[in-house]
Amino acid sequence: MGGLGQIKILSERRVQMVELDIEVDDETKNKVCHAALREITSDGDALFSYGFNQALKRLIETKGKKCTKKSSSKKRSRR
Repeated sequence: MGGLGQIKILSERRVQMVELDIEVDDETKNKVCHAALREITSDGDALFSYGFNQALKRLIETKGKKCTKKSSSKKRSRR
């Protein structure tokens, strides 16, 4: 993801959050995930926020070591 421009953190705020443990059947999960994907991809700010937060979490989890791409279960062929 090289070549990014500058990212400035303008402010921070504390928010209360509740995490839920949820049990849901596969069909309902698929429908909600599909709707969520449509929503987030049409909201650039929310999509950026999600991606930025995931990148920060990965940076913290790896303690700053170089992050590698998640490996795919598909085998790649060499030509």
